[in-house]
Amino acid sequence: MGAFLVTVHTLVWLLIVPLVADQQRPSREHPTFARAAALPLVAAQASVAHDSVEDPVPALKRSIGRYQRRWRDLWQRSINENDSLFLNVALALADDSGGISSARLLRTYAISCAVGFFNPHYIFTPRPIGRENRIPPIPLRRNRPSVTSLEFLDQAQFPRRNTRSTTRVSARGNEVHVCPHWIPEDAFFAPDESEWLDFALPLKMRPTARAMRDTVIQQLESALAANPENDWVVGQHIRFLLDNRDTDRARAAATTCRAEQSWCDALRGLVHSSLGELPEAERYFRRHLHSLPAMRGAECADTSARVLLPQNERLANLSIKCDAWEQTAERLWWLSNPLWTTESNERFVEHYARVTSLALRTALDEDERYIWRKTAAGDALREVIIRYGWPSHTVWGGSFADERLATYSLDSLRNQAEYPYTVKEYSRDRVAFVPSMDAIRNPFNASDADWKWSLPDDLRWDQWWPAEHMTPRTHLRRLPPGQMLLLRRDSVLRIAFAIDDPIHEMDPTVRSEPRVTLIQSTGPQDLRRISDTTVSFGFSLRVDGSISPESSLLSLEVANRVPTEPAHRKRFGIRPPPPLSRMQPGAVAVSDPAFLLLPQFDAPPPTHPDSAIARLTGSTQLPRDVPLALYWESYGFALGDTVDVEVRIARRDGSALRSLASRFGLADAQNDSISIRWREPDPGRNARDLGTVIPGVARGLAVNIRNLVPGNYAFIVAMRRTDGATATGERRVEIVQ
Repeated sequence: MGAFLVTVHTLVWLLIVPLVADQQRPSREHPTFARAAALPLVAAQASVAHDSVEDPVPALKRSIGRYQRRWRDLWQRSINENDSLFLNVALALADDSGGISSARLLRTYAISCAVGFFNPHYIFTPRPIGRENRIPPIPLRRNRPSVTSLEFLDQAQFPRRNTRSTTRVSARGNEVHVCPHWIPEDAFFAPDESEWLDFALPLKMRPTARAMRDTVIQQLESALAANPENDWVVGQHIRFLLDNRDTDRARAAATTCRAEQSWCDALRGLVHSSLGELPEAERYFRRHLHSLPAMRGAECADTSARVLLPQNERLANLSIKCDAWEQTAERLWWLSNPLWTTESNERFVEHYARVTSLALRTALDEDERYIWRKTAAGDALREVIIRYGWPSHTVWGGSFADERLATYSLDSLRNQAEYPYTVKEYSRDRVAFVPSMDAIRNPFNASDADWKWSLPDDLRWDQWWPAEHMTPRTHLRRLPPGQMLLLRRDSVLRIAFAIDDPIHEMDPTVRSEPRVTLIQSTGPQDLRRISDTTVSFGFSLRVDGSISPESSLLSLEVANRVPTEPAHRKRFGIRPPPPLSRMQPGAVAVSDPAFLLLPQFDAPPPTHPDSAIARLTGSTQLPRDVPLALYWESYGFALGDTVDVEVRIARRDGSALRSLASRFGLADAQNDSISIRWREPDPGRNARDLGTVIPGVARGLAVNIRNLVPGNYAFIVAMRRTDGATATGERRVEIVQ
């Protein structure tokens, strides 16, 4: 009997209370909201949201609104019942006054950022101070100071600007902000809510949430039977199927979609993305984008990728013409593709899955937890979702925080924010795939460092927040620099890489060897596989191939063998020299010298290119106690020509100020050079004719670096013919103990 009463009470609470609340709340529907949002997909839905007798949308919106409030009630009740999830503002302020950077303190700062730059002490401490307005005393641990007065709240000690938020996304036209941040290290670990909305609920409440969505799905299917071409109904039907994890039904609904063709393509892309079918998702998203100009009649079909750029670059791109922006966006997606060896661009798919999902949820003024109205910083929240995706964890501040923030908003802002006030947190396995703007403008000048996809070694987590990030299905690790050798041939260039200790975190139980692929690309539509080989775990990576002599990007990629392994990558631009057939008559050139590892100190240096590539050192950090040789090639110098050759070793440590001081005897010179000179032809030197269309000669020279002081050096090869024709090549290395 008791269990029956509890069940009845629960049903009454879930069904009747929201109905009463519906009558008390003013209408918040804005049919034209979608047209005001800077999202290419929302306009398709808003066009059908007209109010008529036959139109099913208004009734469905009310039904969805009731479901959303019931889901929110479940979520808030689960938090109120779990002390570990509740944001205790009083303890957070006590942590701050005690110098403790706790998870609840970071969350208090983040949630107050949703209102402005002001310090949480100013917001959350009741005013004026009277017995009836004081924060109720709370048992404090580790002798934290009591938070029942404002005696310690000195404005000089607690400035108004919030400096604890990693980033701040501003709303347009008011002072409302959203401050997403990383999940604190000492926070309770929970399932990633970006994977499934109901991960925010405890297990016992998930069947209830699913049943509530089933009711909405039935209503949507009834409306869909009478309105199969209604964009809004079709979109919401697929949204709720995906939210309920009814993937088979979602796939079937997307396949039989009869709405506007471009909108159906976007929905199909979203479904395939949710199922992990990235090639199919990318195909449908690109079809959707291709049809956008015809659908919208707009000159610029899609500008949603602008928010992925840093703020100053985003503003600069607002004034460029549409054709120029489309070229920039195409280059951005080309460079942001994590792995060119895969069948799809995961970063592109992630972006348009976010945009499509966001279009579905912002079709109403609010969803289960978020408020999308402009007055509630809805535009800032939309930008957060496009840049960072759906949060891994959403923290509700509780009724006290809602009350304080709402009161503060009414008192201080022209446009108030709205409850529930939440903190948007992200897991720390995120990767930033969009490179620097310099790389986007000049990709062939890019270095591997232009892709700052993870936390730099010299920063803490609270100091790093990129302009965008995502959680990839396959994580990336950066390949070490290694050593590259570029040699001219008649019509192509021969390129070789050697990298020591290249791969990490690989599964030693997998028997197959990882595949290593070198790709050359001159643009988004040009991806050429130059070399395909394998590398053994614990051994050096060696790649040898021929590339075309044109400005391009090179990407060296090591594929993962199982999903739990990371992939590895090294990507950079190259502006190569011309091949031998395109050198001007009488011109001469020298390749950059490369270091080779000899089997012993008295071994002869190799002069055959194949032997040299096989012995390339896999690093430019060279120990002093190993036998080494230099290998280089000259072009335009015949084997019997009279040529003066110089190999110079120059110190490259120290600043310009130190070099200037050394000239006046105020400091020891650190750029002194050592030179070795000889004249050819010299039968005692190791040289080999390459048999190319113009004279090409390979040379090897044993070098002994045991007497060099550890530091940075340049090894420079200079050759001069008797007619004055000169060429040089250089290799920079670090000599270590």
